[in-house]
Amino acid sequence: MILRLPRIGKGPDIDPRDMPVLGLLPLWVVGAWVWFHAIAYPYWYRFGADSVAYYVTRHHWDDLYWLAPLVDGAYLYSPAFAQVIWPLTWLPWDAFRLVWGVAEVAVLAWLLRPMGWRWGAPLLLVGAGLELPLENVYPFLALAAVAGLRHPAAWAFPLLTKVTPGVGVLWFAVRREWRHVLTAVATTGAIVCVSFLISPAQWTQWFAFLRRTGSGGYFALIRYATATGLTIWGARTTRRWTVPAAMTIATPVWSTASLIILTAIPRLVAPPNARRVSGRVVRTAMVSR
Repeated sequence: MILRLPRIGKGPDIDPRDMPVLGLLPLWVVGAWVWFHAIAYPYWYRFGADSVAYYVTRHHWDDLYWLAPLVDGAYLYSPAFAQVIWPLTWLPWDAFRLVWGVAEVAVLAWLLRPMGWRWGAPLLLVGAGLELPLENVYPFLALAAVAGLRHPAAWAFPLLTKVTPGVGVLWFAVRREWRHVLTAVATTGAIVCVSFLISPAQWTQWFAFLRRTGSGGYFALIRYATATGLTIWGARTTRRWTVPAAMTIATPVWSTASLIILTAIPRLVAPPNARRVSGRVVRTAMVSR
């Protein structure tokens, strides 16, 4: 027996993915504008404005944190991230940013797949238009949000890159899922230990860098508090979408591109054990007679 499920709450069984293509024309216009802005605006003259900071870590291996935040080419993440991507930094620059960009688009496409092509295609256009000029790690943070709620070890990635988006670990603590908390903390700690053994000086530099750059001011503290509160509320009410939302708010250097983390939401709100049939979300249930 096939049971039709409402999409959200108690409303009618209307799937937003069945919206006529013309109804999504404004979203396509936004996507086109984002790409025009990315290509035409002088600051985005070439793609990879942020990933260049990752690429040059091999050339500044003895002093990863030689540039201040918000300076072009400044590396801000933990030494562990630089060590993991070190083999990629031996590629020519154009090859490096091509590999990085292709990986990000692939992740975004996977995250948006539950939206169907009507919504997924224009949202992918918008997301890629925001991310590719930067080639930051936002799609990978969104992926970590999805993976992290099932495999807590994935939280090591946010914690060892932008740090504050690791607020998602609080989800498990609020729900008293202590085993998951231990897994996330132990995995991160193990990576730190191995990385520290490889290069203890880099970790000393990073801790000094974090102390020197401070908390980001009162506005940042307000955002961190808001993200914490949102995560607590979401964990208490089992609203998984609050995790990427809180991560977006908690990004240390906030920009419009931070919204890309929200692409995790379609994967988190899709009904479990559901499949797509004839344009509707349905669930198969066995009924004994």
